[in-house]
Amino acid sequence: MISVNWIAVAGTLAAACSMISFIPQAWRIVKSRDTSSISPIGLLLRRECKSEMACSLARSAEQAKLAALA
Repeated sequence: MISVNWIAVAGTLAAACSMISFIPQAWRIVKSRDTSSISPIGLLLRRECKSEMACSLARSAEQAKLAALA
């Protein structure tokens, strides 16, 4: 019988989701050849999210920046 380490599975899924979240921004940079829209603070918060509060603050900051650009 195979024993499943659910913590490892959850960690792997979280890492995959984290990497996938950068794809839209990377695609936009490739298409536009412009990196001026990259938010260093947003990248830092996204990379360093340790708690749900920090993640929600990062999302709010990114949404506010996108709204200001629109």
